[in-house]
Amino acid sequence: MAVWNGDIFAIRLVFVLCCICLLARDVTAKCDLSNCIEPRCLCPSNVPPGQLQPPQVPQVVYFTFLGTMDESKYKHIEDIFSEDLKNPNYCPVAATFFIGDFDTVASPVRKTNYTYVKKLYEMGHEVATTGTNIQYPVTWWHRAASADYVNEVVFQKIRIATDAEINGDDIQGFRVPFLNNGGDAQFGMLHDYNFTYDSSLVNGPYTLRDYQATSHSPLYPFTLDVPPDKKLCDITPVNCPSQSYPGLWEIPLNRIYGNDGQACVAASDCNVRDTSDVFNFLVNNFNRNYRSNRAPLGIYLQIDWFKEKPFTLEGVKRFIRHVASKRDAWVITVSQLIDWMKSPMSPSRAITFGAWRNSKLPCSRPQTYNSPNTNYVDHMGHRSSAIFITKNSLLMATSFFLALGSQFFIAP
Repeated sequence: MAVWNGDIFAIRLVFVLCCICLLARDVTAKCDLSNCIEPRCLCPSNVPPGQLQPPQVPQVVYFTFLGTMDESKYKHIEDIFSEDLKNPNYCPVAATFFIGDFDTVASPVRKTNYTYVKKLYEMGHEVATTGTNIQYPVTWWHRAASADYVNEVVFQKIRIATDAEINGDDIQGFRVPFLNNGGDAQFGMLHDYNFTYDSSLVNGPYTLRDYQATSHSPLYPFTLDVPPDKKLCDITPVNCPSQSYPGLWEIPLNRIYGNDGQACVAASDCNVRDTSDVFNFLVNNFNRNYRSNRAPLGIYLQIDWFKEKPFTLEGVKRFIRHVASKRDAWVITVSQLIDWMKSPMSPSRAITFGAWRNSKLPCSRPQTYNSPNTNYVDHMGHRSSAIFITKNSLLMATSFFLALGSQFFIAP
């Protein structure tokens, strides 16, 4: 059968178009400015966005919790995040909660009471989702199919929105149980169902010595327009996303380091002996970020930690007071962090940044200054003190000096 010139042209055209399509989905491409342009797309980086220098970056601390929620857990959270703790814009500090329905690992099995999820939301905290069932085996999560992730995650998002009476559009994030990533089944589901972000990928050296020897710097959040290097999801590198998911954010879990120099992903897995131990190890991790590239410091906690080791509660509270005493540090939610990544700005400009204002509670001056009355010992053994001054103390001091001055300026 004869092949006409027109047929040959058509065959060549189809071949060229196929090559273009394959190049467009090249999953081995390196993320750079040629295929990822801010602010819609950000490559994994330890450099601040928006061409800011580290001193121009507000130091963000974001607390995250994963699991079920009930009255006892809620009381711990209410105690830790008291309304008198303010960010520099006088809005209350806030955290992010990845809520599941059942915790089948716990004994006895626990179920979420959505009354308390609603209370968290009304306090200004962010409510996100994890799997419906926080269940064994751990390997289930990285073997699950796309349909499994829809059943576990999408339906849980609907349940939270319905039972806690929360706007479904405000439930934007996901973290996989046990940080056992499901690869493209997981990330494809998140992209297809319009989630804003995932926060499940772990990276960083396994010891503080390696961290210091390699001059490692923690990562900033990035988008998954270009698949990340497998070293950025080193718990299950074979399940790193291999496809492109434009606009889907990844909030990486940078390892933090205990006072013994060992790495931990969840802060509640670090070795601590008492309240000061908790406070010092959290401050040391804060300072490592604050004094280097000011990447956001993620602190992932299991609420049961406060029950198993009651002294940890006061240590975390002291740490939050320490952060709240600084004028260029913020305790905010993951979604608020993403808002800043899209519109990076200095601490002074962040004071009026609309996305960092709490829409649930009033942003007003605290009755007391946030400086904690505590001694801090860093990993080098250096001690510093912060003075806790109340507004009443300042008023009394002012009255005293005015009265003293009147003795000199008022005639007898």
